[in-house]
Amino acid sequence: MEYFLVTSWLEHLRQHERVTHADEDQQAEVRAFHIGDTPPRVSHFVAPIPQ
Repeated sequence: MEYFLVTSWLEHLRQHERVTHADEDQQAEVRAFHIGDTPPRVSHFVAPIPQ
């Protein structure tokens, strides 16, 4: 499990757009270990920030 703290959901979406080629290569290597007919499930957990 990984977790990241960002200022907004929009910033989180921007992170998805800024994936480097090195990141893509590494993700492909990791996915090669997956066994199953469907892609791995990805979940996002959003925690409210007290104001």
